[in-house]
Amino acid sequence: MFEHGIGAVLAPDGSRLYVTGYQGNGSDDDFATVAYDAATGSRIWVSTYDAGGQDRTTAIAVDPDGSRVYVTGVSPGAGTQGDYATVAYN
Repeated sequence: MFEHGIGAVLAPDGSRLYVTGYQGNGSDDDFATVAYDAATGSRIWVSTYDAGGQDRTTAIAVDPDGSRVYVTGVSPGAGTQGDYATVAYN
């Protein structure tokens, strides 16, 4: 799934493991985030984020109550190199 794994975080109750990284061909990379059942290792969901260009995750965090997962990273806009994006999953 990932070409480049960046990070992982366990839900506060220990029920889920969230892993993020990025995938692509080097000129059009996308954020990729996966939720796993921590007890069985079964994949629960997969989500990608593509704003065009080299979208690359740099960090992942989960709310203290476990209701949301946040992924952030570099997501250059048209004609810029210093843009960032943060995506929240619930």
